[in-house]
Amino acid sequence: MSDEEFETCTGLERNNTLIGGEWDDDECYFVVDELMKFIPRVKYEKYSFCAGLLSIKG
Repeated sequence: MSDEEFETCTGLERNNTLIGGEWDDDECYFVVDELMKFIPRVKYEKYSFCAGLLSIKG
């Protein structure tokens, strides 16, 4: 797995390639830097290679 995960589109695409046939096309995958374009108050805390917490600061 990539260290970038889904913080960037590049990380998302890299993981898709690495996982190959196991990738779930029906799943919704968030990309943090893309969300920040529309919701600048998003905060991302990475917990593992496949998990993190997205929160919106008030």
